[in-house]
Amino acid sequence: MKLLLGILLLGVIACTTEVEIPKDQLQFISSDEFCLSPKASSKGYPYIIQSQGEYDKNLGANTLNEACQKKNFARIDYDKYSLLGNSYSGSGCSGEYDVKVYRDDKKKSMLFESNFVTSGNCKMIINKAIWVAVPEFPSDYTVKFE
Repeated sequence: MKLLLGILLLGVIACTTEVEIPKDQLQFISSDEFCLSPKASSKGYPYIIQSQGEYDKNLGANTLNEACQKKNFARIDYDKYSLLGNSYSGSGCSGEYDVKVYRDDKKKSMLFESNFVTSGNCKMIINKAIWVAVPEFPSDYTVKFE
């Protein structure tokens, strides 16, 4: 019976191909580091940026906003990292998020899983953009945001 249970457990573990990327391999970047260009703002979130050209086109100092043009923006080595971004909103006095990113090489996919929790009895709306530089992945991978 123990042998059968062990074999079943091993089978379940072997079928799981999705691996969480450890937090120490993720770079969380403040949403204050980016300004969306007018074209990008109309597109909305989520974002998958895998090259400097995509970054320059959608984020950064090429916007019409004068304050954005004067900022020093985050620099990402796109040979090593890809940038994932999503936005969330809720009502309350403050908001915090928890992000986990999973990679599945067998399914050629990435999963960006986040939980945004607001607290307090304030009536204001909190909008928060979450940006994470993750270890680079091939451009043919699908990315799912949950």
